[in-house]
Amino acid sequence: MLLHPGTTFVEDDRFPIQSPNVEPAVDEDLSDEQAAVLDHVLLDYAGPDAICDFALYAGYFDEKDRGRSSGFREPESTWYQGRLNYVLLSGELADCTFAAVRRRWGDVHFTELSYLWARDHSWFLASTADTCVTVVGCDDGLAAALLAEPLLNPHEWIRG
Repeated sequence: MLLHPGTTFVEDDRFPIQSPNVEPAVDEDLSDEQAAVLDHVLLDYAGPDAICDFALYAGYFDEKDRGRSSGFREPESTWYQGRLNYVLLSGELADCTFAAVRRRWGDVHFTELSYLWARDHSWFLASTADTCVTVVGCDDGLAAALLAEPLLNPHEWIRG
């Protein structure tokens, strides 16, 4: 797991983090620097052409027009509407990273990469809205690469 700015690791086998939440509540996203390092590690590990699926948080989009009034136009996307709304898309990893999402949809308010996973299910990451941690499920090779990057504030967590 990768801790976002202000988050601390605590010994708790249920979910070992302490959120930086204070009044008013704030849950920090990955910093731009952390996102760049995470993108680099994923691209080095899987390769830019790896086919991935990803979900963008779309909780503030108008559901009636699927975000068009907010400037979001993706006719090839699949929408999951429920308690939280997500837009599901697929593509090559080079087009699915944090930087790629910010370049493509950065001007669309409240659009963020929440889930990203390899099509072959060999790894996944979850960096959901309103949380202060990014969880990565992967093999030992990717885990070692992530743990070797101190800027990511990585911690091994094996629930058990």
